[in-house]
Amino acid sequence: MLELDRRNILPEHQAGFRPGKITIYNILRLERYAQNQPRCARRLSAVILFDIKAAFDSAWHDGLIYKLNDLRLP
Repeated sequence: MLELDRRNILPEHQAGFRPGKITIYNILRLERYAQNQPRCARRLSAVILFDIKAAFDSAWHDGLIYKLNDLRLP
């Protein structure tokens, strides 16, 4: 993750596996954003949050390695 941070590859608000960042801040940010939007009777919004455990175990490893090589990551 340090290399990804150093090269600014990850979005600023990416919290997973990053020291000093926790997901609750992103949830609060989303809530604040929703509260500040103008209300419209004909417009609905929904949010789906995923916390995928063991995602790496089921990832397509060949594709993941390809992408890491494409980004020139060690």
